[in-house]
Amino acid sequence: MRGSEMTAGKHILIVDDYPDALDVWATFLQSFGYRVSTAGDGAIAIALAERLLPDLVLLDLELPSVSGFDVARRLRANPETSLIPLIAVTGHSHVRQHDRARDVGFD
Repeated sequence: MRGSEMTAGKHILIVDDYPDALDVWATFLQSFGYRVSTAGDGAIAIALAERLLPDLVLLDLELPSVSGFDVARRLRANPETSLIPLIAVTGHSHVRQHDRARDVGFD
């Protein structure tokens, strides 16, 4: 099976407060055949995840309004979104953030 056949129909939600990052990630993933939705803050991310039920969420940890940590907690607490894989994305590489991300439910 070719890569594009494996990704066909898979939906990824990308959450980042930097529009350029959203554009780059979306373009890159779409080039592999993924369907992509984007959100620029945590509140929108929660609403989209609950409505769209994506196959994966790429989630920035530092967001306006609702942090990525809080988004993860909310998605894990909701039975409909609790099993969606969550990947933490951040420009910071502190061990504390890594540990905290694991604690709130990031994969």
